[in-house]
Amino acid sequence: MGFVLLITVAVVATQWVGVLLTGSLALAADAGHQLTDAIGITIALIAARIASRSPSSTRTFGYLRAEVLSAVVHASLIVVMCVFLIREAWTRWNSPTHVTGPGVIAFALVGLVANLSCLLILRSVSRTNLNVRTAFLDVASDALTSAVVLFSGALTALTGIHRLDIIATAIVVAAIVARTWGVIAEAIHILMEGAPAHINPTDVRTTILSLPGIVAVHDLHVWAINPDSPMISAHVVIEQGLHDSGGSGRILDELESLLSSTFDVQHTTLQIEHPGHVMHEHPHHD
Repeated sequence: MGFVLLITVAVVATQWVGVLLTGSLALAADAGHQLTDAIGITIALIAARIASRSPSSTRTFGYLRAEVLSAVVHASLIVVMCVFLIREAWTRWNSPTHVTGPGVIAFALVGLVANLSCLLILRSVSRTNLNVRTAFLDVASDALTSAVVLFSGALTALTGIHRLDIIATAIVVAAIVARTWGVIAEAIHILMEGAPAHINPTDVRTTILSLPGIVAVHDLHVWAINPDSPMISAHVVIEQGLHDSGGSGRILDELESLLSSTFDVQHTTLQIEHPGHVMHEHPHHD
């Protein structure tokens, strides 16, 4: 990740020189996109270090949410950049700026080659690490935007139509917004304690009830601290005879094992109850 960050920063610096020399807004969009990705990688590295800190008496879940917050910060920076680009594109459409097509080709090609090199570096590790997989997707998006800018530079050089640069900018911004919206939506879903996409609470309820001796489930919650840490809590009602004979411990062990193997959840909080306990439940429990 660190080496990829260095390459990205070098490309950003090179492309901003290209923006000054060519006047290309599309190249600025590409450079700005890569700049926000460089910042995003930096934030992700810092957030990963913070997230690795141990829980404390006041932060019992630790600092795992740092990774989600870093995604929100990164996405916010991208939104600000897109607003600037849209405003500048609108201004230039009414008064087109001269764009040097061959220069755009050269600087976009630098970005494309660098991004393809980063993809090769990240490819193997991205299969097993979520943060690296996110960085891999970011770099892949950068490579596509560089290709779009390269193509627009070639068309501009051939046709002399400078508004093609603005059209390319719009395509790049649309691609960035589409990807960023997914990040924002996922972050909000996690912060609002939504169920992880791969775990259906109805399936969790059905799985719990499939265990012999369990008669009811209520106050079931499925959420996540971050994308890698899904959690389940529930009140589980077992048969009165099983409860009275001391079978609660066995049910708890079997249930935790079943949920872990079925949903890949390592953190569960399960309250085992006898049927009569429902009379003493808090009114807010379902």
